[in-house]
Amino acid sequence: MSYHHRFGRWIYGPDASPLDVKLETYLRAARGVEYEFLNTGPASNAGKRPRMYHKGNYIDDSQLCVEYLEREFGSLVANLTKEQILVSHAVRKMLEESTYFLNVRYGNIDIFQHY
Repeated sequence: MSYHHRFGRWIYGPDASPLDVKLETYLRAARGVEYEFLNTGPASNAGKRPRMYHKGNYIDDSQLCVEYLEREFGSLVANLTKEQILVSHAVRKMLEESTYFLNVRYGNIDIFQHY
C-alpha cells in the first residue's frame, strides 16, 4: 500500500496542485498499485507536496514518485514506440510548467496560504 500525501481537493477542481493531479492520474492509470490519498501528513523536508510513502520510504517529488512506481510495478509506457514516449514527455513537461505558472499568474494564490 502506498500513501499519497497531498494538498487536498478544493472547490474548483480535483486538487489545488497540478503536480498532485499528475500523481493521482498516474496512480489511477497504473494497474495493481494499491494507494490511499491523505490530505494530512508530513510534507517533505523542503515543505513540499506531493509526497508518497511506500515500503518505509518517503518519495518527495511527483516525478520521482512516478519513476519509483514504474520501477516497483512496471512502466505504463513499456508498449509505446520511442516517438510516442518522446511526445508524452514533451506534453508532460509543457503541462507541468504551464499549469504551474498559469496558476501562479492567474490563479487565486491565497488558496495555498492555509497549507
